[in-house]
Amino acid sequence: MTTETGQLVCITEGPKRKRRTVIKLECQNIKKNKTVTVHIKDEWLSLALEVRKKQSLSNLDGITVEFERNQNNDPYRIWEQGKEWDRPEVEVVELPQRTRPQEQPRSVPGDRFHNPYNFVPALPRDEVTGELGDHKPIGHGCYQPDRWSGRIAVKLTTVTPLLIPDAAEMTDSNDHKTYPVRLGADGKPYLPPTSIKGMLRGAYEAVTNSRLSVFVKHDSQLAYRSPAKKPDRLLHRSLKPAQILAELSPADRVFGWVNQNGNGSYKGQLRVHSVECLTDDWNDNFRDDNTTVPLAILGQPKPKQLRFYNAQDDRGTPLKDGISKESSVQSYSQGLRGRKVYPHHQGLPDNYWQNPSQDRTKNAVNGHYQEYRHPDNGKEHNVQNRSMKDWVKEGVDFKFDIDVRNLSEVELGALLYLLRLPDIHFHRLGGGKPLGFGSVRLDLIEGETNLRIGQDWSNFYEYLILDYVEIKYPLDIQKCIQKYQDAVKAAYGNSQSFEEVRFIKAFCRCAKGFDDKAAVRYPPSPENPKPGGASFRWFVANERTGNDKPGKKYSLPPLYDPKPLPVDPKK
Repeated sequence: MTTETGQLVCITEGPKRKRRTVIKLECQNIKKNKTVTVHIKDEWLSLALEVRKKQSLSNLDGITVEFERNQNNDPYRIWEQGKEWDRPEVEVVELPQRTRPQEQPRSVPGDRFHNPYNFVPALPRDEVTGELGDHKPIGHGCYQPDRWSGRIAVKLTTVTPLLIPDAAEMTDSNDHKTYPVRLGADGKPYLPPTSIKGMLRGAYEAVTNSRLSVFVKHDSQLAYRSPAKKPDRLLHRSLKPAQILAELSPADRVFGWVNQNGNGSYKGQLRVHSVECLTDDWNDNFRDDNTTVPLAILGQPKPKQLRFYNAQDDRGTPLKDGISKESSVQSYSQGLRGRKVYPHHQGLPDNYWQNPSQDRTKNAVNGHYQEYRHPDNGKEHNVQNRSMKDWVKEGVDFKFDIDVRNLSEVELGALLYLLRLPDIHFHRLGGGKPLGFGSVRLDLIEGETNLRIGQDWSNFYEYLILDYVEIKYPLDIQKCIQKYQDAVKAAYGNSQSFEEVRFIKAFCRCAKGFDDKAAVRYPPSPENPKPGGASFRWFVANERTGNDKPGKKYSLPPLYDPKPLPVDPKK
């Protein structure tokens, strides 16, 4: 194994009130094209260096060292230059390898596409009881003997670039806004814990079929003509935001609740700690070129497009294709399609995100256009779109902890399910999700997770000696997840498997993306399907009536049974 050299340095970092001094390794990056400073663990140090560190951090400042790299290309086995590695059987503690997506670039038929947003059905829940139903929260006052509390360690890996715009450092030129990545005190991307919590809450609401946490400012009709209903009347009463503590659904109890009229709140049983970026080489090269990337214009919500937002029943079933707009709004059994989500963009070409400052919007690679970028047409910096100075590239690792208090086995099982999704299933985080940004993989770090029922915590605090107290009821992660899955089947399965429950099947399709060969993009202009076209022309063509090439009047296909839409809705 190749040996490299570097230098240990003492660094003081963090905000003023939480500043700390740590030892890091200063060395060349894996490409040998710049110097980086790397976080290291005690177990990566030789015994001699570890002893000197325990005496004083300053003892290691400025020492020249030799080191090797592990399979992740992280420096480990670090010893003083001129001496030898003195740990005969060192145990290297590493974060678990994330599952790399095995997606293969594919040729895409140019006459079909998937809409960038879709819906996870929200099913009526008025007859659901137990831990997936509504009830008062158990509270925070003490460890409940049969409830789970503790800390969960999580690794987050970016699968597509992540946008974390820094509004404080935004520049404005002729009403066009340009953003850098928000950085922390360590010079690495700052990912707010609230963003992680919001992402998890949205997913948790979907997989537990909880109430919507917010449903306001949705009082306009979902069509152009009467007698269309207002969205509030289309949403089943059991899905509307809770008004009292006794109405709290699983997501409300776990993540917290605020009455929309200001009449009460609940803290919740979950807290996300600060997020640490583990990768030094986190940004793409276009930041160093002093260039910016103009992003494509994000589409505005179009709730009046009832074929995309309305359902023919309260289970999120799409309206039938081909029926007139007038006929579609006359059904009094209508409902809403569900919770709006942005499916992962599966099967993108290998070089799709490379050289983003170069305009490739007119040239398709295997049928994929450069959808995330605004074409260079003299209008790429306008009031409708935004530009980025840089972004967090693919393959960057973050780590954070989640504290939970008094969760039932079902409540905890749903959370653990989200942290152990099947391979090639991803969560969506940050800005630009309709353009493909923000697909991230979450992995539970079992070796750093400490969850116990209240009875075991009481025994621990009685003695305060970790090795002395036996854990009588150790956590079985898979059994806990199975408990949640069994609860979903009992409440919503109708003899189906967990995977076939409508909202679970839709959620998993969103997390994986589409298996067919159609691109994910906003509805293109039928006359000019390249990026930058006017999406509204597709909707106009879809609704066209008369004998001269009428539109087929397509509805948005459901996520639980996805089918691509035609670029030309008259065909």
